[in-house]
Amino acid sequence: MQPSESRLINSISDSLADLASDLGEKQQAVLFNVQIALTELLLRTDKAYFIARFEQALALLDEGVALAKAQAAITGNVPSEMLLSDHENEEISAKLDKVGKALEVVVKLLTKCEAESKDVSVYLARVVDWENELYQRRQHVGGMQNKTAASTSVFTAEAISQYLMMRNNSHDTVKVDNLIMLSGGFSKTTVLFDVKNPNQNSESLVIRAEQPLSLLFLPGAKVANEFHVLKLAYEAGIPVAEPLWLEDDKALFGEHFIVSRKASGQNLGSRINVREQLSDSLLHDFVRNLARIHQIPISPDDDNVRRSHLAHAPKFGSRTEAIAELLRCWREGIKSLRLPPSPLLVRALSWLEDNIPEDTGKPVLLHGDYGLHNILVENDRVSCILDWESSNIGDPAEDIAWLLDGLGEQVDRQRIIDIYEKESGTTLSEYRLRYFAIWNVLKFAVICPTAISLFENNERAGIDACQLGLFFTYHGTARLNEAIALAEQARLVLPGG
Repeated sequence: MQPSESRLINSISDSLADLASDLGEKQQAVLFNVQIALTELLLRTDKAYFIARFEQALALLDEGVALAKAQAAITGNVPSEMLLSDHENEEISAKLDKVGKALEVVVKLLTKCEAESKDVSVYLARVVDWENELYQRRQHVGGMQNKTAASTSVFTAEAISQYLMMRNNSHDTVKVDNLIMLSGGFSKTTVLFDVKNPNQNSESLVIRAEQPLSLLFLPGAKVANEFHVLKLAYEAGIPVAEPLWLEDDKALFGEHFIVSRKASGQNLGSRINVREQLSDSLLHDFVRNLARIHQIPISPDDDNVRRSHLAHAPKFGSRTEAIAELLRCWREGIKSLRLPPSPLLVRALSWLEDNIPEDTGKPVLLHGDYGLHNILVENDRVSCILDWESSNIGDPAEDIAWLLDGLGEQVDRQRIIDIYEKESGTTLSEYRLRYFAIWNVLKFAVICPTAISLFENNERAGIDACQLGLFFTYHGTARLNEAIALAEQARLVLPGG
């Protein structure tokens, strides 16, 4: 099936799902049957999903062979990987067929000694669950159920349970339930779930996994980097979800990921919209926590600094140097994206390179995407700051300008600046704030066409990427001329301006 055909099926599937809610029971049943057929066609185009299933099957096969060899009652040969390595160029469907047949042999052998071994019983149940996961998947991919469940993720409850048992080197069943795949997000897969161990209380955890697709060239998007920045913030007392461990083995799920505790609280808005009125005390706490982030020491002796993308920070003697280096990285990154021609983008980037603020202040840790969309609130206070993948080192005015841009006119601009300056003990020049307002335009000018390109050229990109590219570009770039004019005006009042 061609990518265009797959995309057409996906569009039809979504249309049917929308239509079904307005129809009667019989009509919904007819549409549901059509949906099942479309879902199967769509599922067969998802190569990444079947590769993940193949890797899971290989892991199960290796474990089953070891179990079979450990059983004294088993004699004769047990299947290995059935010479799968000799067929590397075969289609994934052929490889799945071979490993499936090898699992058949293992299951047949182990069934003979199931009564004598609890380990064997647990293993056999997991093999059954592995196969059942495909059947369950067919009910959700592109289906009429909750669209949150329609993800192509391999992070199923059973798979996570198996992973936790393996990680803890335990044969006791770990129950995983209340699994929720969060919608949205372009560089991470986020999974919420509850865990209950036989001898422990329940706990709520979160997985943040890398995705093969990315809109930007952010070093913090690598979960290995984000994990250590999270630890740095957590140890400094910043309200973040407690990072528990980093999984750098891609064997089971196909991607690296972070596991953390789930934080409490609710989200009050998006990147461009405040859904509820912010009290002055909440706004104060909101800004105060950003000031606290900027005050976190970035020492070359700190293990989390050394093991993250912040390791280069100590070489910058000033914020001016840090900005110049960041611009260099952006220019190189933009070249790698091979975006369509954009005079507007060139305009913004050139202006930024030619007008870097002179600032001898020490660069600070930046969150990079600080706004309501990445904040949880509880009892009128910030309970958790999310998504540190844009973190970097630079001028604190960059974070404030991004925050001001996101809140727009719904919150008093000067009030935010006043709170920040009081909490941080530093002064934000109007020119620096206006400079980074232009940087905000640059971000939209890069991210939005990249999203469109992803949607057009990669079938793993969801419809939200298309929406981002088509709907939000103008929201970000329409202000470029005004932003430059305001920055030029602010520069006139600088000493020597």
